[in-house]
Amino acid sequence: MAHQAATFIGRALELEALLALGRRVAGGGGPAAVLILGDPGSGKSRLVAEATARITVRNKLRVVGFEPARQVPLAAASDLLRALTRAPRDGRRLRGLLYDAPASPNGLQPLGLFEAAHRALRALGPSLILADDLQWADEQTLALCHYLMRAAQTLMQPVALIAASRPSRNADTLVAALEELLPQDSLATLTLKPLSRQEGLALAAELAPGQPADRAGALWARAQGSPFWIAVLAQSADAGPDAASVVGARLRGLGADSIAVFAILTVVGRPLAPLDLAALLSWDPRRVDVAAGQLTNRGIVVQRGTALAVAHDLIREAALQQLPLHERQRIHRRIAAWLEGDAGDDVGQLRLALEHRRASGLATAGVALRLAVAKNRCLMGAAGFRVLANIADEADPDADETLVLQQHVASLALEMGDWSAALDRFARLSDDERLAPADRGRAAYGAATAAYELKRAEEAHIYLARCLETGDPLLNIEAESLHSQIIGWLENRTAEAIAHAARAAADARQLIVVAGGPHQLNVFESRAVVSGLRAAFEAAIWDDNATESVRISEELIEAGRSLGDAGLTATLQADYICLLPRGRLREVEVRSGRVLKEARRRLLPVSIAGASYNLALVQFTRGRLAQARAHATEAVELSDRGVLPAHISATQVRTILYLIAASQGAWREALQELADCVAAQSNPHHRTVARRELARWLARFGGMQLADRVRRELAAGMADVEAAACERCHWQAVLAAIEACARIGKPEEARDFAAQWDARHADPFPWYRLLRRQSEALLVAMGGDVRPSLPLFELARVEAERIGASLEALWAQIDLGEALASINRELAIATLQAAAAAADALGSGSARQRAEAALRTLGVRTWKRTADMRDVPLSVLSAREREVLRLVTEGASNPEIASAIFLSRKTVERHVSNILLKMGARNRTELAGTLGRAIEAADG
Repeated sequence: MAHQAATFIGRALELEALLALGRRVAGGGGPAAVLILGDPGSGKSRLVAEATARITVRNKLRVVGFEPARQVPLAAASDLLRALTRAPRDGRRLRGLLYDAPASPNGLQPLGLFEAAHRALRALGPSLILADDLQWADEQTLALCHYLMRAAQTLMQPVALIAASRPSRNADTLVAALEELLPQDSLATLTLKPLSRQEGLALAAELAPGQPADRAGALWARAQGSPFWIAVLAQSADAGPDAASVVGARLRGLGADSIAVFAILTVVGRPLAPLDLAALLSWDPRRVDVAAGQLTNRGIVVQRGTALAVAHDLIREAALQQLPLHERQRIHRRIAAWLEGDAGDDVGQLRLALEHRRASGLATAGVALRLAVAKNRCLMGAAGFRVLANIADEADPDADETLVLQQHVASLALEMGDWSAALDRFARLSDDERLAPADRGRAAYGAATAAYELKRAEEAHIYLARCLETGDPLLNIEAESLHSQIIGWLENRTAEAIAHAARAAADARQLIVVAGGPHQLNVFESRAVVSGLRAAFEAAIWDDNATESVRISEELIEAGRSLGDAGLTATLQADYICLLPRGRLREVEVRSGRVLKEARRRLLPVSIAGASYNLALVQFTRGRLAQARAHATEAVELSDRGVLPAHISATQVRTILYLIAASQGAWREALQELADCVAAQSNPHHRTVARRELARWLARFGGMQLADRVRRELAAGMADVEAAACERCHWQAVLAAIEACARIGKPEEARDFAAQWDARHADPFPWYRLLRRQSEALLVAMGGDVRPSLPLFELARVEAERIGASLEALWAQIDLGEALASINRELAIATLQAAAAAADALGSGSARQRAEAALRTLGVRTWKRTADMRDVPLSVLSAREREVLRLVTEGASNPEIASAIFLSRKTVERHVSNILLKMGARNRTELAGTLGRAIEAADG
């Protein structure tokens, strides 16, 4: 193998693109990526190494793919993850997830690991991710890279990805994903072409000084511009024009020890530390050092950090072809035995051992079984599951080991949500006479569960009947729970479902008593208890029993503490479905806050997202807009990374963020963003919440001036709820339509909607009763004589204050003041001034503007310089916001700002809106004065 040139030659444009990327991330710019594509020997790794050496970013994190490990989960990301574990605080949490026993018997789930890695990366600051030989990267590493870049784009983190790959499916997959994620100016693909003649001559002269120009030109032509072959031919007078000749020439004359070390490195296909080589070969380490020194002197092996590796993939591929099959298999067996002896239940090591076993021709069922029961088995992904399934199906069907493997493969299919595979495998196991009756019963339960998930109720009942025949008390609890779900959710026989759930819950609670408390249960008992309590929770939802659902959610937290987030999920669902409609806002805030704290401690991203959404919703209603916005932002960020509970849609999460922004100020822009979000959503069910809130708040802020638009949104919303066939969404849309139509001066339409609502809701929940009371007051006020509406407005305000809905109380007060204007000017002014002050205290700039607009119609001057242009210190702004503010006050437009600091236009717009709100300025002109006063205050 040729040695590299000391001077980097050629690829000037490509190198500058990588250096520009480095400058961007070092300067705190948003995420960006460059993918380098090239054939073997085109100089991809050399280009990346040169750029890496010149880029000044402190954090350089490496991803390296190796062909033998391309099926091993997160093998290519091992260096990256190891580096991230050294991040402050979040690194320790990632290390705990990776190396300590997980809390859940289902093992470490990729989503939690990816979120932990993102948080650790964020803690490091500006970072460069360097991915080499991406064509060999495993599926989970690709997913992790995408997740990290997706999270960085959401938060505008200074993270850059440089990835080098041969043209491959992996490269195509990553590019397609990044194209959807990053702005066009933040993603580039560089395809390395052959070096030009001039560049080839310069490289040959660097590597072999003094040779005639015509020979250098011949080398360039013979190498067809490939940097690898130019280097080989320039330094190898005896080597032919192919890798096999290079290998033969470089190995010629070496001793047996060097040949043995080279063979191990060739077969293993990844760098190995000398001590690992010594263990593999059963040699003294000094013997390895001598052999390795001879190989590195020949340039056929290189040192990478503290490890040794074959110098180039082309060399390794050629050497591998020259090794006889029996020798390759012998080395594979040696490597497999070494890995198995040290793997424990580490999925990566076991998966690598499995690949070497398969290559050696040895039986694989034993290692496959170890993988199937490993604590982190879910990291294998769908591809890993298919490998285990094929091994199980191809193994000796009469062997006891095969039968056990089949059971675990079926369980893994269920864990991973491959319902069809789970049903097929469990169904066969439930008929296998070699299994004990209890095991056949559990297999029948697995088949019934998969059939339920596939919505095949008849099959589910058949297997459930077999399951109940075993008489196993734990299995009976789970079977009763599943029976409840089948007849409740699939067959809508909720009364029967509630009875089955009650039996399951009673048995589960008795199990806790016998054990001496939930913390004394073993893992199998805990699963049964959680199953029974979960069924009771769903029954409470069907029965609309808020008290019971809350009580059971508390039981689930205690009983399921070691089984993932079942209890936390139930708490969030109880809060959202049961407590919020009953107006128990304070209770929801406390409970969801507790869930958020616990979910953050255990790093459960789905529960974090759900709790953040619940808190944003309740705090918005309570008028705690700044807190609500922080939680809504966190929920949106997680949503953008694909992390949400099943009952919440991404559009739903964004809706609350836009409503908060609209209430704080610049409502037109915020509601337009909400409208754009609705337009981008293709699922009508996911649009329903956004549609009704868009219509409601357009009517609140815009009134009759936006009547046509409000009516269009209402019509579209009604079409969506009809398409979604969701009764709950339908009636919430009707309730919103009553208020919206009343505010835009359409009393007849409002009355039609009100008649529908009232006929169906004789005794509505407190929250819905409050909204209906407010809309009724509006309708009465439109009748000509406003006097009958006044006690209704006041009653709505008092009721809103009673349950803690301060924002609704504020709107009732504004409506009351506007109604009073026609009959009692002084009282109207006092009411509206109090409303403006309340709006200011809550931070609702839009509500304050509405109140002040009403005051101006009464002849009251409301604009005051000090009220709107407060002397605000610059410290209230983030570093990025101060940078945007500086450019705004210099007269830069949003597109110019976006270009200058590498942000998207939408992100710049969001920053400008936040700055206007925080600095108390109405427009860009006022910002200049605000900035001047803030600088004066700082200087003073």
